[in-house]
Amino acid sequence: MRLTSAAVPALSARWRALPGMTPGVAFMVVGVAVFPVAALGLALVAHRLAAGAYRSYPVLAVNHLFTLGWGTFVALGALHQLFPAMVGLTRRRDPVAGVQMALAVAGLLVLLAGFLTRRPPFIALGGSAVWTAALLALWVVGTQARGRRRWPPSATGVVLAVLSLVMATSWGVLMGLNWTWPFWPRLLRWAGLGVHAALGLGGWFGQLVVSVSYYLLPRFTGAATPSPRRVALVLTLLNGGVLLLVGAALTASARLARLAAAVLAIAALLYARDVHRMLQRTRREAPDLTTHHWWVIWGQTLLLAALAVAFAAGVLSGPRAGVAAVVLILAGWITMAITGQLYKVTPFLMWYYRFARGLSPWEVPRLPAPYYPRTGVVAFALMAAGSTALGLAVAAGLPAAATGASLLLAAGAVTFAGLMMSWLRVVVGSR
Repeated sequence: MRLTSAAVPALSARWRALPGMTPGVAFMVVGVAVFPVAALGLALVAHRLAAGAYRSYPVLAVNHLFTLGWGTFVALGALHQLFPAMVGLTRRRDPVAGVQMALAVAGLLVLLAGFLTRRPPFIALGGSAVWTAALLALWVVGTQARGRRRWPPSATGVVLAVLSLVMATSWGVLMGLNWTWPFWPRLLRWAGLGVHAALGLGGWFGQLVVSVSYYLLPRFTGAATPSPRRVALVLTLLNGGVLLLVGAALTASARLARLAAAVLAIAALLYARDVHRMLQRTRREAPDLTTHHWWVIWGQTLLLAALAVAFAAGVLSGPRAGVAAVVLILAGWITMAITGQLYKVTPFLMWYYRFARGLSPWEVPRLPAPYYPRTGVVAFALMAAGSTALGLAVAAGLPAAATGASLLLAAGAVTFAGLMMSWLRVVVGSR
């Protein structure tokens, strides 16, 4: 089917007719398309990260490609579909999804233009559009929370995560304005970056992945759901650690930063134990790519906990340890979580592939290895090895090793994106 003006309405109607397809899927389509671009950009700047050039314009541009164009886009698209199911609502159409999508895409493009051309006003303008899209996300989950029919413990974590996204983008806009019209000098140094990173990585991404995994992993593995008290404990420690990091950044307190690392290490170890228990209950009838990804996430959680313990004990110091943790979280932990879930949860694959055969949404995640392409195995191996090696190379200050590791990650990202995009032929193709 050619994408002419006459074909666009037919394509839109076909998309809406597919089982499980909602406007939020467009976020995931864009996110998957951005992923290999962000990974290739990371390969170009990996040597800068390992050499200590953390705040250069190219590094900041690639960082926002990962955090916004990849991670946040996919997360927002998933929330449009997952959160209503989590709280017991049926929602096929969302009136704000299109507006939110337009704001997020326009904001990201203007933001990247600002970094690449070194024009702070563009950074502030693009950040403002992204901030508005984040406010819409908070409005969506807030509206759904008010109409809830049930409220699992993980739903609280999702709401807090979206609230953290709003705070992180608000702080980013403040930094962009300060960059354009300087009114708070410390905001452009580590104080500003520290608060932004803590809210974005810990409060938004970390809390979202932890919360959603407590909801989904029991459905994938057949394990018992951890007790509400356990989920609340992990989320409380995670939020406490994030708040301590924010305080440490604002006060430039090394002691507070070490205390935050200790609290986050405890949260990571408790969470890793829960993930391990749930993965041990996985059915063994056939291999499962999603489970493979979660074993890597478990290992990288332990690695992050080890980095936090080393920092809290004074074995590691300075910004290098923090940047290594950021790289491992973005390129590894979060990326492995997103790519692993895309094999089962989103309409890219399983919602269409299985719903079309008359199965209910509750049956889909319980099926043993419903989709296990060889291409996915290759992508998994490249991303797992590349992201882990990249974090270690940045921590050790090895530019050549960092570049090599990032090339492995980029190869995995290109392979994975090609696999995901091939399924769009179901919609665009003639059949």
